[in-house]
Formats: sequence, C-alpha cells, structure tokens
Amino acid sequence: MNVIGATVSNSELGLCDGEEYTLTTRLIEAEPAFAKLEEPWSRLSTAARTRPFQDFGWISAWAETIGRTEGRELRIATLWDGSHLVGLLPMVRRRYLGVRMLEWAGARAAEYCDAIIHPNVNTRRALLKLWSAITSRADYDVIRLSQVRGDARIGALFQAAGIKPWVESQENTYRIPVCWHSGLDWLNQQTAHARKEIRYDLRKLAKEGYEFYVWSAPDPYEPIIEAVIEQKSAWLARQRRGTLYDHPLGSRFLRKCVAAMAAKGSLHLCGLRSARGFAACHLGFYQHGVLYGYMLAYDPAWARYSPGAALRASLIMWACDNGVAAIDLLRGADSFKLHYGPQPEPLQTFVIPRGLIGNICLLAYRRHVVGHRSGVRQ
Repeated sequence: MNVIGATVSNSELGLCDGEEYTLTTRLIEAEPAFAKLEEPWSRLSTAARTRPFQDFGWISAWAETIGRTEGRELRIATLWDGSHLVGLLPMVRRRYLGVRMLEWAGARAAEYCDAIIHPNVNTRRALLKLWSAITSRADYDVIRLSQVRGDARIGALFQAAGIKPWVESQENTYRIPVCWHSGLDWLNQQTAHARKEIRYDLRKLAKEGYEFYVWSAPDPYEPIIEAVIEQKSAWLARQRRGTLYDHPLGSRFLRKCVAAMAAKGSLHLCGLRSARGFAACHLGFYQHGVLYGYMLAYDPAWARYSPGAALRASLIMWACDNGVAAIDLLRGADSFKLHYGPQPEPLQTFVIPRGLIGNICLLAYRRHVVGHRSGVRQ
C-alpha cells in the first residue's frame, strides 16, 4: 500500500461543528505518488511562505539523486482538506548501522528543515495528525530531526505530543538585516581597513578584467553553476573533505536543484566574471525578500586578491541597492560571517528514540558524543 488515509474530525481540529471541514492524512511512499504532489505542494509552499529548502523542486531533486541511495524510502506524511493539500511532514526511512532511522527528506543538503502547514489550519493539531501518520507503523527505532530553526513549525509538536527529544547539537545560523540606504552607504560604514581591502581587491580584479555580474534570464545559468561545482569540488579536494555533500551524486543533485529553482524564479547567481571565466561565483536563492547565501567558490589562481571576500562584499552592496530585506548567511561558524555584524539565530538537531533498541542506541550515541566533546575541550 503506497497511501494510507485517516479521517480527522472537526472536534479534533478545534473547529466549529457547523463547519464542513474534514481532513485526511495520507502517507506517500512511492515515487509516482510523490511526483503527483508537485502542484499541491507548490501551492501550499506559497501559502505558507516557506524557505527554498522546503520547496517541492528542492526535495524532488534530492529524492531523485541522493535520496535513492543507501536504502532510503520515502515517508511523506500529507494532510488534505478534500483535494487541497494543507500540511506536509517530509521524511525518509533508512538503516544506519542496522538502526531503523526516520529523518528529513533532503537532510544534509538543506540548510533548514521543517514541516509545512497552511496558515489557515491549526498548527498544533495538524502536526499531531501528521506525526501520527509518520509514526503509526512503528517501523523505526530513532527519529532524527536535524537543522531545526527556533521559529520552525515542528517545534510546536514537542509540547503538543509530550515529546522530550534529546538535543544532539546546537549551532547558530547568521542573518544580516539590510538596513542601509545603498551599497555605498554600507561600504562607508565599514571600518577604514575593511573599506581599503574591499576597494583594493575589486580594483585589482577589475584590472584583470573581472567585473561583478548578476545572472538573469534569458542568460544561461549553466556556465556559472558548472564553475561553482568545479571550484567548490577543487576546494574540497584541497581540504581533503571529500565530494559535494559527501556523496557521489552531490553534483547531480545540485544541477537538478538549480534547474528547479530557476524554473520557479528563486535562483540567484552572481560572480566576478571576465572573458576567461569566473574568479569567484556564488549560488543563492531569493525568496520572500530574503537572499540565501548557499554556496560560494573561487579560483585559487586569484587568491591574492581575496575574490571570495570581494564577491561577498559586492553581493551585499547589490542587495542594499535592490530592495533585499535580509541576507541569510546560513549555517556554519565561519569567522568571515562575524565581520558583517550578523544576527545569530539558533539551530538545533533533535533525536527521538522508540522502544528498547532506539533507547539503547541513543544512550550509546550520547556517550560517544559526550566523550568526543570532552576530548575536544581537553
């Protein structure tokens, strides 16, 4: 059975008895059924004003590449009002060292993960129904919910369901509210040393023929994406950090994801470009007034002019000049982010065990994590 349904009454949802309103949950497990979600998922994402990492195109690109490996199985819980999709809890099931694990669809590739709930639906009740659809089979030992923001919808579930998850990790994500009147205004408010460096690097790169470029249709986006992949892959190799997303299909996922974001109109690409190619390039997404800085790469041949920092400064100035409300620098405690005086926002990973096996595995994992942290402090 690929789809499981369960009717939800008005009283369970906290709605008036006079309302003609019933909801059903369906668990989507097969790829053909998942593909049919594209239109309703996209409508729900628009209504809920989700971030790009919750878009159907993003999850679909992942499901068709990385999501098909390592025995992953779709577990997409959906909530319907008749033919209208009003809630989503997108997850997958896989085995990790023999342990049956449920985790987000798109985990590791997505910066933020969350449920999607229509704004006209009671969030708490909707989450309880979606959670029931996911967990009712009891065919898992551990649920791992990674990269959950403080304002994530899924946060309301824990109190509603009486769940006390273990916090595996805590980190910050960083956001720059764009409050300057112009790019020049932003530049003038930097320290004298920072201004000097930015102007010097941009001037030197300009003498070499590199100018700031922002992609827009009908220009092809493929050249800059291939430059991103090539430069980022080379950087990972130099750092001995494996491949994109630490997966052999990482590049394929990225190409599919970019194509989906371009079709939607959320793709944002820029670079320092010349006739010879790109000294640095940036892959981002622009949605609901926020510019998400997803991936920046550079050619080490121009490292003496700090092309990455020069491109990032150019992007911030462009954002100031073009009505961007905020720049999200996303995850990672990279020191360069702190130079821009960003606002930190918490990001957590939660683990929820089930049954004897799940609790034993969590206990062992907690001891491992605590021991590792103690070793790092020493």
